Amino acid sequence: MEHDKIKELLPLAAIDKLDPDQARIVAEHLASGCRECRQELEVLKEAAALIAMPKGEESEAKRRSEESLSDQSAPQTSTADAAPKPAARAPGAVWPWRVATGAALAVAVLMGLMLQSGTAQLRQMRRIQRAQVAMLEGQALELSRKLNAAQAEIAELSRVLDERMRLEGVLMAPDARIVRLEPVGPAKAARATVVISHKVGKAVIDAAGLPQPPPGKTYQLWWITKQRGPVPAGTFTPAPQGETVAPAEMPPGKERMLAAAVTLEPTPGMPKPTGEMYLKGSLAEAR
Repeated sequence: MEHDKIKELLPLAAIDKLDPDQARIVAEHLASGCRECRQELEVLKEAAALIAMPKGEESEAKRRSEESLSDQSAPQTSTADAAPKPAARAPGAVWPWRVATGAALAVAVLMGLMLQSGTAQLRQMRRIQRAQVAMLEGQALELSRKLNAAQAEIAELSRVLDERMRLEGVLMAPDARIVRLEPVGPAKAARATVVISHKVGKAVIDAAGLPQPPPGKTYQLWWITKQRGPVPAGTFTPAPQGETVAPAEMPPGKERMLAAAVTLEPTPGMPKPTGEMYLKGSLAEAR
């Protein structure tokens, strides 16, 4: 590598920023006996040490360096009458002004390199911070999703509890009348219990095993009377799992009740049955 190209690597060599191949080339060049590059590298290393040195030590080192430069540049005389003679320059020697200039240049170069290094570190820190923020945002979204799911589960449990308490309230009534509905349609595992209390003034249906209705459909409970036939008693949608307890309208008080039934009807229900019957129970057998 050319001499000038190697000199361009000296500032990086002074702060140990060369890659292995560059460090080897510089070391070989210095080992070949280039005194100029060796002295310039020493100046650059001293400048790097000054930059890294604490403020008090830096001032003291600067003072010693200035005194040393002053001593080197002072004229030498043998006697008071002797005429001043210019100092002889040793081969390969570096004049003090050149050392000072080189030190200033080294400081500027090193400061620039350190600024570049600091900027690169800042960019890396920003990338890390952005990654951390993205990770935290993802965790927050996941926690929010879990919180929403937990709130929905709590709401469902609260609804089931309210329905169970309503059913138990009707069951505990002294005049509670229970009608058991058996499957008569495609849902062979379905079952339901209807509880009526005229004293409490409430009726509920407790159903299980019914499939989820298709879109636009709902299950409808009917009171089947002797005078008017089927009378609407309310609609309900079964829970995906487990039992479903839903309120029902009280049967007509002055009509003779024959049975209760559940059919699948268009939402929000029909005045008369139009769909397939799933459950049916006789009130004559009710207790």
